[in-house]
Amino acid sequence: MSFTFRQLEVFVEAAQDCNFRKTADRLGISQPSVSNQIRVLERWAGYELFDRSRGSTPRLSGRGVALLGQAQQLLAGRRQLRASEENRARKERLRLRVAAGPYLLDHYIRPALPEFLEQHNDIVLDFLPPGAAKDLRLAVRSGAADLAVFTGGRSVRRLAGVEFICNVPCSLYGSARFARLAAKDPAAIESLPFILPLEGSDMERWMLRALKRAGIAPQNVIARSQFADVTADMITHGKGVSLLFDEHMAQHVRAGRATRFGPVIESGARVLVLGPKARGRAATPFLEMLRGVLN
Repeated sequence: MSFTFRQLEVFVEAAQDCNFRKTADRLGISQPSVSNQIRVLERWAGYELFDRSRGSTPRLSGRGVALLGQAQQLLAGRRQLRASEENRARKERLRLRVAAGPYLLDHYIRPALPEFLEQHNDIVLDFLPPGAAKDLRLAVRSGAADLAVFTGGRSVRRLAGVEFICNVPCSLYGSARFARLAAKDPAAIESLPFILPLEGSDMERWMLRALKRAGIAPQNVIARSQFADVTADMITHGKGVSLLFDEHMAQHVRAGRATRFGPVIESGARVLVLGPKARGRAATPFLEMLRGVLN
């Protein structure tokens, strides 16, 4: 027969009170439960821990006093061991600051997070708010983020510290009416109402470069949005045109809500930018998840 730490805990508390009812109230258990825990411990020890007499409160026996000291030492050692384990777990936990555009975050990364975090509770992910960094690559270089994922032009693949994931085809999209106008007069594309990303952002720079290579310089910018869903919604309601990824607009084209038109646009490149912490071995599971869902 052996004792449990719970029995030792109840014994130490009962020794403090020398009143089993008071101990039971403090611990939130019944008085018979306190008495039973003490009796089990006494059977293990082979002697009584309290001197009990009818009409008086129980008092620690001589042997009970000796066991009390040992019990307190055992419980203190257990608390120290638990604290040490918790501290080690906190130290081993990896915290990553992640910069990603709202499109990739909402459509690819966020849906994969529940399963990933359940399997890797040693990794804590902090996502920078959308728009917190206009240049995601510089956010990693400056230390504001540990890693960034975004889609840019093909030239971004040649930059130091950038890992290429895949090509992402893109096209000009608009309503059927705008597509007909562009078919009649390709030169008129520049005067169509364009919806662009936020001014000065990575996405805007990439989009303007891609349009320029296709011979298009937007002259009529009617709105700016950092959210691809908002831009797509404006397109499907005939408000304007924009350059968007084919994968994002496919469902709207199939439903007849948007039309692809204009010259062929150079594909974008989806890339990862890794800072020192993200290059460590502990970050490998998260990077593997990103490569899998983004490819």
